[in-house]
Amino acid sequence: MTRRSALPATVALRLAIDDGPAAIPALLDRIGEAGGILRTLSTVRRLDAVDAGSATGVELEIEVEALDEEHLVRAIHGTPGV
Repeated sequence: MTRRSALPATVALRLAIDDGPAAIPALLDRIGEAGGILRTLSTVRRLDAVDAGSATGVELEIEVEALDEEHLVRAIHGTPGV
């Protein structure tokens, strides 16, 4: 019988953020404050601005350890630029 790993679960999410220098650090701060550990971060694609004068965006895929999906979504909800 295979033993279950004692490692915390890892959750993957895709999200869109502003393409600016402060967006990823703000996201990482929120994840860390909630007790999560970022394991991977990948740029999926660039996104066009929604309307004139708004920032361009980037679609990211993140994998976070030590938070379940609900807690991760709550942690990053409301992060500026997300």
